[in-house]
Amino acid sequence: MDQRHRLRNRLGVALVVVSALLGIQSGILFLYVFHEYREYHAVVAETSWPDLSVGLQTVIYCILKIVGGGFLAFGVGMACLVLPIARGDNWARCCAICLAACVWGPTLYACFVLRDANPAAEPPLGGVLVMLLLPIAGALISCPSTISAARYPRMPN
Repeated sequence: MDQRHRLRNRLGVALVVVSALLGIQSGILFLYVFHEYREYHAVVAETSWPDLSVGLQTVIYCILKIVGGGFLAFGVGMACLVLPIARGDNWARCCAICLAACVWGPTLYACFVLRDANPAAEPPLGGVLVMLLLPIAGALISCPSTISAARYPRMPN
């Protein structure tokens, strides 16, 4: 492994580590900190949390916990892929890309739906986009270059 590839590999792994840590943080927030819906949800619903029926509050509370579990699973899954990606295992890069797309793609879609329902709502589009792109960029950056000078020598002039 040449110096340039080692640097790319470290940078890619660092991006995957950051995405794992942010995923775990997001999961913990939704599981243990957020007990009612977010402000942008209230804007779209045009109803504050206390004005909801207890039954509806219970359903939304449970949905928040399911979301938190999904975000935590994403973070733990990415953490489990760090060492295989650092070793250069292609299957781990594919898993990181699939995991990011499966968790953050629908989350990004939900942000657009909320924004479309009420333009005054401010769902975390930027944060979700970062969470989608970090592991994808990390997986792609850590890939070794497929074109090498030994395999494809320069053509003479």
